Amino acid sequence: MSQASDLHVSPGDILFMSARSVANPGFDGLGFEDDVLDLDAMHTFTDCFGTEPGQLAAPGFPTADSLLVLSVEDNDTVIAVRLGVMSTDPVANHLPELAKALSKPKVFFIGGHNQPVVLGVGYLASSMDAERAAHDEETSAPLFGKNHQFLHIHTGDPENSVEQQVEATGSELAGLRLFHSYVTAPVEHITQWVKAGFIEAEQATYEDVFAERPSETWRQIMARRPFPENLFSTWAQHPERN
Repeated sequence: MSQASDLHVSPGDILFMSARSVANPGFDGLGFEDDVLDLDAMHTFTDCFGTEPGQLAAPGFPTADSLLVLSVEDNDTVIAVRLGVMSTDPVANHLPELAKALSKPKVFFIGGHNQPVVLGVGYLASSMDAERAAHDEETSAPLFGKNHQFLHIHTGDPENSVEQQVEATGSELAGLRLFHSYVTAPVEHITQWVKAGFIEAEQATYEDVFAERPSETWRQIMARRPFPENLFSTWAQHPERN
């Protein structure tokens, strides 16, 4: 997805701040053209990430440096959740039956601010089971992402419990995370973000979504990027001491 003209956003993609924008958050001398990004696209960016391009997430602030795409609607609008933005509210206080199945840390994550809903994202333990379920006409499980191992879970479905939704896949969960609300963005705006050099996109991995240290998600992504982007995964914890 490095070429904006070939951009195709799919469920299971992760949209993350580019190393280019983080290295130069003021964008001085980056060669942006006036017609690359319109004002609406910029507003959508700050609405989705909660911050300006190039500004990484910081503890205590509801901002994100990466988004997980859950779906692309018929009107070319992307529904996504912010990754790594933790609340202080344990799931066990509200949904004790789900808390035991959650990946650590077992709190609600703040996926966005659009509606007061809880969205679940699971990950199937077996890639073979996931591929089978994804191509089984009798299975209606909403699987997405690489190897179809991500599962979109509807926590408020009165006729289909979370356990039933997982059982329908014929597999077990290796990960489960609950997100409060979500964000939306037109594909057209995401394309502009890529052209402007603000973000990059690739298929999300298990570690991106279910990391035990969610604040390290962006660095984990950088660690697998080609040189010199991978250098960003080796920042000092306290650079002022060097």
